[in-house]
Amino acid sequence: MKKLIFFGFILLGIIITGTASSFLNTGDVKREIRLKGSLYEGSARSVLPDPIQATVSSLSLDVVFFYNVGIIDVEIYSESGNIVYSESVDTQTQEYLSIDVSDWDSGTYHIRFVNLTGQYMYGAFETE
Repeated sequence: MKKLIFFGFILLGIIITGTASSFLNTGDVKREIRLKGSLYEGSARSVLPDPIQATVSSLSLDVVFFYNVGIIDVEIYSESGNIVYSESVDTQTQEYLSIDVSDWDSGTYHIRFVNLTGQYMYGAFETE
């Protein structure tokens, strides 16, 4: 009998967890943008992790600056080469950037992060 009650609690927990997650799930899945390039000069790049992480969903493009790399120009281009977003970010005072992409046309975009000495990281992403 104890085993049956224990099994019942486990089953109830699975059902409740699945139901709760279906209520909480907005369907807005974040996808990581794979960034290439480097913001470092010389060989220091091999020992330091990437200072920037970018993710995109159907609603927003989110950027996290993990540590201070100075002033970074954030530029986003459409597939045709038009600038659709541009901003300078001082990573000493700002660790996070969120850009509303919900009204952007579906397609491929290119993002670039450029520091004051000209080093850059870049990647591509798609909007739905």
